[in-house]
Amino acid sequence: MQHRRQKVRDSMKKVQVLRWIVLVCLVIFVGQYLIVPKDSTTPFKTVVKDSVKDVTVSDYTVQENRNIRRFLSLDPSTYQHIRYYKNKDTMQSSEIVIVQFKSDDQADDFKQAMQKHVDDQIKIFDGYLPKEADLLKQCKIVTQANYGIYVTNKKADTVVNNWQQSLKKGD
Repeated sequence: MQHRRQKVRDSMKKVQVLRWIVLVCLVIFVGQYLIVPKDSTTPFKTVVKDSVKDVTVSDYTVQENRNIRRFLSLDPSTYQHIRYYKNKDTMQSSEIVIVQFKSDDQADDFKQAMQKHVDDQIKIFDGYLPKEADLLKQCKIVTQANYGIYVTNKKADTVVNNWQQSLKKGD
């Protein structure tokens, strides 16, 4: 009888421990979505330099404000800073756009504008350069705190990772 009671107590302890583990996991999971990251204090020039360090930037031209409006349908004056690298070869879809927002509410507009740009580019490249269209389909559009990035490049994951690491420098 005593042996049975001990088994029941042990079983109840295991259930209690499991409940606590589930509760802690739930708090961590929900907390990730509720915590709003603070703005990065890393200077824009540093973020740009760090982001593109593994890319051959000589293959790109830095676009002026009028071309940012023309190609991306973005108004550069609405952002704190913006840098747009466009591949020199018009047969290449590689591009990198890095922005620093003036306010956090610009993130969604930036994502939507970049997604529209990508969709338009896919329509252009799909018919005659399917490999470039596929590259566009694998693009990265990410926002974090007061920054945003759009990358179409074979090293997109590396560029985004470099960008994220650079944002942490200012913390």
